[in-house]
Amino acid sequence: GASDGQVDDPLFEYARQAEAVGVAVERDPERCERHRQALPAVRVACSAVTPQNVLTLVSDVVATPQAWLDVLKVDIDSYDCPVLEVLLGAVQARIVIVEANPSIPPPYQ
Repeated sequence: GASDGQVDDPLFEYARQAEAVGVAVERDPERCERHRQALPAVRVACSAVTPQNVLTLVSDVVATPQAWLDVLKVDIDSYDCPVLEVLLGAVQARIVIVEANPSIPPPYQ
């Protein structure tokens, strides 16, 4: 998830300096609150994310067909690829950041 938006987040400095608007998803309530304080322009959905609910959670961003994003980052430490697949069916992104686990080689199942 998005954690607190700061620790180990490669987008924190960019988001803070640019006052970037966006959506973050994190299921831990304490981390959600720290994220809101660190990046007030980012709407935090405090929930677990799945391929089935991701579009609802980020509906503010994907309200228009084929919405454009500057950055799309998926890092949920589980089914990143299925969530990314759903998102890329609804949005286009200039930059996509996805965590990779080299101990799980393709093809993914």
